[in-house]
Amino acid sequence: PGVFTIPDEIQSLAEAAVGDGGANAAANTGAGRTLISEFLPGVHPIDLGLQRNKGVLDLAYTPSVPWSFGLSASREKRTGNRESGASFGFSFANELPEPIDYITTELDARAEYSRPWGTLQGGVAVSLFDNEIESMRWDNPFRITDQTYETPFGAYVNGNGSVLGRMALAPSSNSERVYFKGLVKVAKYTRIYGTFSFSLFNQNAVLLPYTTNTALVADYAGALDSPRATAQAKAGVTSFDLSANSRLIESLYVKAGFRYYNFNDKTEPMDLPGYSRLDQVWEFEPIAVEPYSFMRSKAYADLTWHFMSNTALNLGYSYSRIERTEGEEVEGADENTSHENTFKVSLDSNVLDWLWLRGSYLHGIRRWYLYPRLRLQAVLRIRSEPGQRQRSGRVDPLPEF
Repeated sequence: PGVFTIPDEIQSLAEAAVGDGGANAAANTGAGRTLISEFLPGVHPIDLGLQRNKGVLDLAYTPSVPWSFGLSASREKRTGNRESGASFGFSFANELPEPIDYITTELDARAEYSRPWGTLQGGVAVSLFDNEIESMRWDNPFRITDQTYETPFGAYVNGNGSVLGRMALAPSSNSERVYFKGLVKVAKYTRIYGTFSFSLFNQNAVLLPYTTNTALVADYAGALDSPRATAQAKAGVTSFDLSANSRLIESLYVKAGFRYYNFNDKTEPMDLPGYSRLDQVWEFEPIAVEPYSFMRSKAYADLTWHFMSNTALNLGYSYSRIERTEGEEVEGADENTSHENTFKVSLDSNVLDWLWLRGSYLHGIRRWYLYPRLRLQAVLRIRSEPGQRQRSGRVDPLPEF
């Protein structure tokens, strides 16, 4: 599965009809397509669709109050075909059925302690994703031999450079998570709720070569090699949420909380000397694949006053911060952060049983701290497969102010 071939005889006839280089491609591609279409009556259709089979097991054990234990397990297998792009060039767009053969296994073991004053829970969860089909390959109907050219148009425009296209599919991966939850009744009208979790994500699939086009070896000797053996991709995620709500006096309620999320990308950096554009030409543009981490936090508070039986006034404030780290940048530097203060007020009224009205106003102040040189930089990295068919584009920085 995942391999789409065309008989060599047909490829040879089409290549002879189109010819080599960009000028011939522009003039003769129509004739080549006409030739290929003569063989289409012999093809067979492929059904598009997915089938999901899932089994679930839930076990609960309560030896004695206040303890209880639980175990959940599930296994889902997804098979079928779905449409996918398989282009050789900007003017040579193909669509092929992407084969799907996924298995997702999830396990969750937990323990809970419950008392009148609150409930505490802790557990461990594991998720395993296995893709039985690692990549998809397909023949170029117009080529039986590899070539590359830049003029008058690059081969990536006409798509008549490489004999074979190859694309990695979703890589197999796994994750482990430890979590804790708790609800505590501090006073008659006060509740404190908190959650904490730490997760590890790992993906170490074999990387495909830069390209399948043997002609690109003339531009870069290592074009048929992989940037490195495996992806070496991993990340740690820490999440924390603490909130409290209380009734201060009759009809007056307060809610406050703090949220924290930290994505720590631990993927090994990788420097690429260039990349193959659609497997047709080699681009001498170095690319640094660096880990990208960020931390997001938010503190908030809301005060609600039910001054009428069916009407409430709400006042709120929140402060949020985002801190980004890419590659060797220093954590905590002001130029990598953004801050936002938000004020809000709303009025809610349940006029009738079937009619609820709300009027609200929100005012936010956001401050972005960029690098010392003000710049606009857009980076587009489309990874059809690890280490291959990567395209990167950057917008030149704006002048300094």
